[in-house]
Amino acid sequence: MEEKYKIIENEHDKVFKELFNISKEAVHIINTALGLQLKENDVERYTNSFITSNYKYKEADCVYKKKDEKIFFVLEHQSVIDFRMPYRMLNYQTEVMRSCENYKNTKENKEALVIGIVLYTGRPEWKAELYIRNIQYKLDDGMKTVLGDNKTLGNYTVIDINKFTKEKLLKDKGIISKVMLIEKSRRTEDLGRILIEAANYLDREGVKYIKNLIKNILVKDIGNEETKKVLEFYKNIINKKGSEEKMELAVSRMIRNEINGKVKRGEKLGRINVAKNLLVMGYEVDEVERITKLSLEEIEKLRKRIV
Repeated sequence: MEEKYKIIENEHDKVFKELFNISKEAVHIINTALGLQLKENDVERYTNSFITSNYKYKEADCVYKKKDEKIFFVLEHQSVIDFRMPYRMLNYQTEVMRSCENYKNTKENKEALVIGIVLYTGRPEWKAELYIRNIQYKLDDGMKTVLGDNKTLGNYTVIDINKFTKEKLLKDKGIISKVMLIEKSRRTEDLGRILIEAANYLDREGVKYIKNLIKNILVKDIGNEETKKVLEFYKNIINKKGSEEKMELAVSRMIRNEINGKVKRGEKLGRINVAKNLLVMGYEVDEVERITKLSLEEIEKLRKRIV
C-alpha cells in the first residue's frame, strides 16, 4: 500500500508542492476553501518539517502559519481519494500542535488551531468523510449510541476540482486554478484547446508551471516522445511562432490514439480489465461504455468496486 501510494502521489505532487510554496497561491487556496480575506503578508511558511509517526512515508505537502498567532493551515494535494484522510489529517494536526507546544498549566493556556485543507484533482468526486467521527466505531448499548464529537482535529475542508466549471477555473485568480483545469481535462480531446486558453490567462511564471505539469503528468498518458512534441508545440505558441489550431489537433490526435491503443491491447486482456483500468484513471462511465462497449450496468458495478 505504501509503495502504491508513493507512485500515485509523487507523479502529481511535484507541481502542486511547488505551487503551495508560493505564498500568493497558498493564500488564494486558503481563502477559497474557508471564505476568508487573508492577504499574502498575513501568513508565513511554517518551516518545521514533520512526518507523522503513523505515516512515515507521507509528509504534509505544506504548512502555513498566521503571523503572530498560533493558527496554522495544512495544505494537502490529492489526486486519488484517501478514505483515511480524517485520520491522516488528525496526525498532521497533532504533529503541528506538538511542534509549537509551549505548555503552561494555567486556565488561560490556549492550544494551537490547525486547519486542514485538501486540494483534490482526481475523478470522480471526493467521497471520503470530512469528519473523523464518521469513520470511528460507535458505542451502542441498545439504549443509546455515543458518537465522537470532535469539531476540529481530524476534520478538513476539500476543494474538489469536479465542483468547478472550465469558465470558473479560467477566470479565477492564480496559477493553480489553471493547473487544476488542465488536470481536469488531461485525458480528453479538449486538452489542446485548454492548454492554449490557460496560457492566455497566465504570465511567464505561470506558463512555466504549465510546462512542468506537461512534463510531470501528461507523459503518463501519451508517453515521452509525444510529450516532447506537445512541449515543442506549446513553446512555439507561447513565442507566437506556432499554430494554435495545429497544436490543438495534434494533442487531440495523441489522446485519441492512446485511447484506441488501450482498446486494442484490451482485446487480449479483456474488455473488463480495460474498463477497470480506465475507471481507475478517472474516465467517466459513459466514456468507458463508448470505449469498451460494455453495458452501463456492468461498468457501474465495476466502478462501485473500485471507488
